[in-house]
Amino acid sequence: MMCKEGERVLNVENAQNYIRFALGRPFHEVNQGLFKYVEANKDLYNEVMTQAKKTIMESPNLIQECGKFDYNTVLDGSLNHFHKLIGQREGSQRIQIIQGDTQSKKTAAGIGVPMSMGGFLKVPVVVVSTNVAETIDLTEKMKSLTKGTLTNEEHVVYGGGGNGIAGNVREMRINDVFNGINQSGTLVIAATVAQVKKALKTIESYHKRVPGGHILLIEDEADTMCRTIDS
Repeated sequence: MMCKEGERVLNVENAQNYIRFALGRPFHEVNQGLFKYVEANKDLYNEVMTQAKKTIMESPNLIQECGKFDYNTVLDGSLNHFHKLIGQREGSQRIQIIQGDTQSKKTAAGIGVPMSMGGFLKVPVVVVSTNVAETIDLTEKMKSLTKGTLTNEEHVVYGGGGNGIAGNVREMRINDVFNGINQSGTLVIAATVAQVKKALKTIESYHKRVPGGHILLIEDEADTMCRTIDS
């Protein structure tokens, strides 16, 4: 019979493997067995959540920027959702909506935390803001929030226009955000027809390379978008 310390060490190792090979990955029948094993072992599940949250929020800069925002509750729900997806082939429950009042420290809380989670899970992130000027400013703020996280600053890309060489370089950087399950980045776009179409085209290309790949979608100023006729 294994002692308590032995069980703890085994849970730590199993949690690391589950995070590395299953959490955040597209559905695969092989991973269903891992899901069922973790689901049936409460201590192991808790270890997975503990390790995941610790890594996502390991940046002192991000923690400080979040202030008193309860990021643990948000991460509990989000990480549990990705855990459930491992055992689920398809269905409406593949979508989870997280909302809340984050006016205070809202960029760090509402965008910085999920952006860090995307880097941790290797899941691309798409952020939609209200207008071009707001989006350009937001992109720079978001870059500062990557410090100490698994999301690289150079992989936070504004999806606006550009002509000639500059436009081609931007297109290449946008594609880099979605270049496969071993790397993720963040695409920041304004809620304009042109930029949304560009994002959809990039996502379609990503899903051809990574069938069933997950995406984190964040709507900045979501209440404003829902209230306006054009949105």
